[in-house]
Order: sequence, then structure tokens, then C-alpha cells
Amino acid sequence: MKIKLLYAVLLIQTTFFIALFAWHQTGLSAPSVLLRTVPVDPRDLLRGDYMILRYEVGKPAEIASLAEDQILFSVLKPDGKFFILDRVQTTSPSKGEIFLKGRY
Repeated sequence: MKIKLLYAVLLIQTTFFIALFAWHQTGLSAPSVLLRTVPVDPRDLLRGDYMILRYEVGKPAEIASLAEDQILFSVLKPDGKFFILDRVQTTSPSKGEIFLKGRY
């Protein structure tokens, strides 16, 4: 009887961890997007050399008039093998568009 209980507990635990793994994997199915980086001088006299990444889609001029703490959607469009910024909007993009969601 004890061995059957042990097997039942092990089966429940294994099922739980497999379900947890599968649930987290569903969020990782987004398409891969390549963004161009912009060169930045990483030298700092006090801290040394570090790698700093900035992206072309980083800070568009259109967002200067927006209020703080507002949610923005940066809609991207393909340009060769990379994606570039198409537009920035405050409403959710239409289905099928690739976008980055952020807070200003």
C-alpha cells in the first residue's frame, strides 16, 4: 500500500512539473525579431569599458508630447533581415503586426 502511495505522489509531482514547463513554453513562442544596434562609446573613466547596446528603435521623436507613465506600442516592419520602427501609437496594434510594448 505504501509503495502505491509513493508512486501516486511521484506521478502527481512529475505531472505538475511537466504542466508547469509546458505552460511557460507557450509564452516563448513569439517570433524572433532582429534589431539594428547603434554604436555607443562604452568608455567611462571611473568604471572602465563596458558593452552598451542601443537600438535604432530606441527613442523616436514622436513620443515627446506624451504624458509620463503611458503605455506605448512601437509597431515594427521588416527591412531586409532586420526590423525597423514603423510607427508609435498608444492603442493596441491590429492582429498580426509585430510590436514592442513599453511604458514612457
